[in-house]
Amino acid sequence: MRTTLFKLTSVIILAVCAITLAAGQAQQAATVDPRAAATIERALEAMGGRPAWVAVQAAILKGTMREQDREGDAKSYPFTLQHDWSSGQNQPRQALTDSQGAQVATYDPDKVFTREQVAASAGKPRHPGADVLPAYLPAVLLGAIKSGGQYRVASDPHPNWHSAGEQTIAMYPAGVRRTYRPAQVWTFSKETGLPLRAQIIVANRLGTSFYKTVTFHDFQTINSLLAPKTLEVLYPDGATQTLTFDTIQFVPANRGLNLNSAR
Repeated sequence: MRTTLFKLTSVIILAVCAITLAAGQAQQAATVDPRAAATIERALEAMGGRPAWVAVQAAILKGTMREQDREGDAKSYPFTLQHDWSSGQNQPRQALTDSQGAQVATYDPDKVFTREQVAASAGKPRHPGADVLPAYLPAVLLGAIKSGGQYRVASDPHPNWHSAGEQTIAMYPAGVRRTYRPAQVWTFSKETGLPLRAQIIVANRLGTSFYKTVTFHDFQTINSLLAPKTLEVLYPDGATQTLTFDTIQFVPANRGLNLNSAR
């Protein structure tokens, strides 16, 4: 009798463990909380409206990037950012140049692990990373997030983490095991609806995560579209980059046009 009871208890425990493990490994579906969808839609409306942004497929942004490290040393570089979303995918590319117009080599600090890599990156400006570049045009990235099916988007998961005049949305990667660490957190002004900043996750080789923070300043109107004139990128190690856009040119969403045909 005891043996039968022991076996039955073992089966029940194993069944409960299997159910718990399966629940823990359940993949996250790509969904957008209705309140988060409303926040994104209001932000798009504040930046010119979804129809106006759908009418363009790419952009060329030019300006100056100033980089300052933790010791206070600063350098400035002209830059060009080409951002193409005509294919449905964000495809940005940034190039820095010196005073003579020659391209300057950059490095991605998130991919520097060895002493040799540290030595090879000495003196070079940093590249913000492929996940950060799309945030330079927040309307494009937010529109893609709302309709792209890549994230589970939640509204204001931590209301005590920001001021009363702000609200946030958190984005968790879809198609993977459920996680409580967001890939991106966006903060918006309740007054204007405009995005204030975006925190974008950086996973290091030890498995812990940090965030790069992109702060938007001085939105300007270009052909009825609003885009930030100045951006500040704060890196986990305390270094900052300040980008000032002198010109922003948009490419109309007409098949056959390319980034050299500006709106």
